[in-house]
Amino acid sequence: MANILVTDDDLDVRQILRVMLKRGGHEVTLAPGGLSGLELVTQKNFDLMICDVMMPDMDGYQVTRRVRANAGTKDQLILILTARAQPADYQAAMAAGADAYLSKPVTHDVLNAKVAELLKAKQLRDQENGVVAEPAPVAVAAPQPVVQAAATIPTPAVQPAPVMAAPTPAPVAAPAQVQAPAPAVNGAKKTARLVSILGLRGGVGTTTVAVNMASAMTRMRKRTCLVDLSPSVGHVAMQLRQNPDPNWEELSPQPDQRQVGKLMTKHASGLYTLPAPPKALQRGLHVGAFDRVNEVLGSYFSDIVLDCASWLDEATVASLRQSAYIVMVLSPDMGSIVTLRGTLRTLNELGLDHNRFRYVLNNVTPQPMMTRSAFEQRVNLQMSAEIPYDNAQNNALLNGQPLVLSNPQSPLANAVGRFTASL
Repeated sequence: MANILVTDDDLDVRQILRVMLKRGGHEVTLAPGGLSGLELVTQKNFDLMICDVMMPDMDGYQVTRRVRANAGTKDQLILILTARAQPADYQAAMAAGADAYLSKPVTHDVLNAKVAELLKAKQLRDQENGVVAEPAPVAVAAPQPVVQAAATIPTPAVQPAPVMAAPTPAPVAAPAQVQAPAPAVNGAKKTARLVSILGLRGGVGTTTVAVNMASAMTRMRKRTCLVDLSPSVGHVAMQLRQNPDPNWEELSPQPDQRQVGKLMTKHASGLYTLPAPPKALQRGLHVGAFDRVNEVLGSYFSDIVLDCASWLDEATVASLRQSAYIVMVLSPDMGSIVTLRGTLRTLNELGLDHNRFRYVLNNVTPQPMMTRSAFEQRVNLQMSAEIPYDNAQNNALLNGQPLVLSNPQSPLANAVGRFTASL
């Protein structure tokens, strides 16, 4: 067993890595940013430090260089884990002093195999240098199955919605590729309802809300599609344990129906997704491609859920303008208050109708910084829903089964289900 420090500014990623590493037999400490990770590694001995690159306070390369420059931590084992996957990124990680490099998203077995490799290499080096240490046992669990199937858009009609209290079916194996042709869209009237899920900053659980809302709609027997608009490594595919290739980066500026259909992936629950690229891009989805995708999808699906980018790029602004509802995901802290005020000023300048806004307070930690009533008083707005912190979310992220599907009676699933049914 090794003592591992995970440094990443994304809450969902930290939780997933913790579960993965614990299942590999390790003790895990989490740091929410570069500065906190640097502080922890200088205060406590860790067998391995896993560090993200793109963090707002201090990037992973800076952290690595400072660790190497400190006499007390210069021999610290460091694994860079980042969404950047170009050869230049690997070279930058090695130049900063990292021992190894992995790109996101990473599977359970690949991560633990790399950890085992690094720990074994360190053990051998220590033995060569005369350092006596007990080898840490590393248990690498078998890889989890990926539930997905590539799909073109089929043509079944929308079925009537059951009540949310209906029992959840047992886990289903991945369906075979759908063979039915996509519907013709020439002259078709757009009928889909668009719902934009907007996170004002990272770490508030926007994708968790989007995935569970889309899953709730699917449980209601609504023909639902979830589109991940993030240009900086989308997490929808990760939360559903789907392969993010193919994805919307392959779309032309004016894609036809066939091209859109080839990029769709179907989850075992019946939810369709259009994944985001598994790497950071310099710009988001082209607005022309976004409009055309909505036209194609709108002729078939009853509901399209859009997991928006964390900043107002062209596709995100277009989604906000076209959506029946704009769900703003907040966490009960001062960061969300400041960001909300600034974002609302911008949205006012865009002329968006505030009657379409819905505010969701998502508790991403066991003990929130402030209560719902205190938060509402600070922002002078009424929350449409509050989602409680749920310990079961960690396993849901790892297993690719959103709580709305795998544990519909859980606190998070209940809250999301009620809110989704109210729209």
